[in-house]
Amino acid sequence: MNSPASDTSQPREKGERALECDVDNLKFKVFFDQPGDKLIPLKYLKVIARTASLNRRPWLFKKDEFCRDDVVQPKRSVRDIEYKVVFRALKKNLYFRKGVFHNSVAENSQIHGRITAQTGIIQRLSKEADSLLSVHRSSSNLKCVLRLDPTLVSDFKHKFFVGKGVKPGWMHGPWVAGYLMLERSLCPDHDDLPADHKCPGHINVPLIPIDVTKSRRLETSGAVQKRFRKKCKVLLGSVMLNLRPLPARHQEQPAQEAFLIGFHGSKLHVMRCHFPGQKVSEVSSFDSIIVPPKIPLCDDAEWENENDTTDVDEPNSPSPAVSNTPLYLPGSPTPKRFFSHRLARILVKAERAERRPRLRVDVTREYDLWDEEDFLGAAKILAALQFYLFSGKTECAMVNRLLHTYPVDPEDEWTDHSDEDSDGDDVADYWREKRFGCSLNESKGKVQASSEQDWS
Repeated sequence: MNSPASDTSQPREKGERALECDVDNLKFKVFFDQPGDKLIPLKYLKVIARTASLNRRPWLFKKDEFCRDDVVQPKRSVRDIEYKVVFRALKKNLYFRKGVFHNSVAENSQIHGRITAQTGIIQRLSKEADSLLSVHRSSSNLKCVLRLDPTLVSDFKHKFFVGKGVKPGWMHGPWVAGYLMLERSLCPDHDDLPADHKCPGHINVPLIPIDVTKSRRLETSGAVQKRFRKKCKVLLGSVMLNLRPLPARHQEQPAQEAFLIGFHGSKLHVMRCHFPGQKVSEVSSFDSIIVPPKIPLCDDAEWENENDTTDVDEPNSPSPAVSNTPLYLPGSPTPKRFFSHRLARILVKAERAERRPRLRVDVTREYDLWDEEDFLGAAKILAALQFYLFSGKTECAMVNRLLHTYPVDPEDEWTDHSDEDSDGDDVADYWREKRFGCSLNESKGKVQASSEQDWS
């Protein structure tokens, strides 16, 4: 199968680039071409890099005679057949010569597929990571299973809070093509794993949005900024989707982090944004309280003259005439105090607007799925993202709420095997040791020893 990018090879640009975009009263600063350890801790990337299962090339990049189009289908593996279907669907989608960070126009004019191919790629890679690496969690009673399930959603819009204007409230965000759902299978009646989808307790929680470029022509001047402003809205909406209101007002929410998987034609990138607890509280509590500093409302001399009680009326003196001017007590808001207080609030608000922190958004480089190195790199970073989500150390509210087991550190009791002697299932063997207390080879040795004792 000839790829659309077979005759075009461009060198990647080096250097850190940044872009600023505003969403309501929040300011995001997007950094492009960031390494993987900026988004995911380095130890999870090292675990995935030592796994030989993700270094196996799919059907498209193999050069041997058993992977041609004229080979009989039963001779191919199930993995190669599924990848062939995915790449055939991806070939019918939009192809951009340049990446998402540049203004470009799609080259192929006849478009048959829409967004199902990109979601199918994520679905295939996540299922492969779950089957090869066993990246799923189960409870202590082995009746609750948590896994990631990519789902193509339709008519789904995010909502984010708008704090400007006369009537602040919720506003609909942009559309998303799909979602990487956190699937929980809970069945107390069945002991088999995984539980059936029809069993009670089976829920899907939207976790990571999948954004796909749908427009063919993106040659306007501000197209890149509008595109990433939309992605920042999706990140903010995904955080608001999984938050719960606090019992008391003005309590501070915990810090949150949100991920996004983006597709620009055949190019994939991953985004991550960290939301501090103060910003999350301001957005989720529907207001932003501005407390002005304590400043003197008037001078001491004026205060003394206003409240001077040294002059005492004599009993024989005539009573003063009653005037229509209001009598201002020391605690009453005089016009001078009112405007000084008002001015202080305006100055504090302007100062905070200038000093408001920018939320950092890290974006990986673009992985072109028609290139072998980029395809393997995309598979590894998606597997590391799943491994990090199920580690229990993320700052995602919904993941921490549903994970009932203890957090797992990938570097504890880790043994690195050579890729030649093993099948590359090191991560699966590690998770098996955590769950059952022994590896696959040790369990086989115990079964063989017990069988020899029975025969003897």
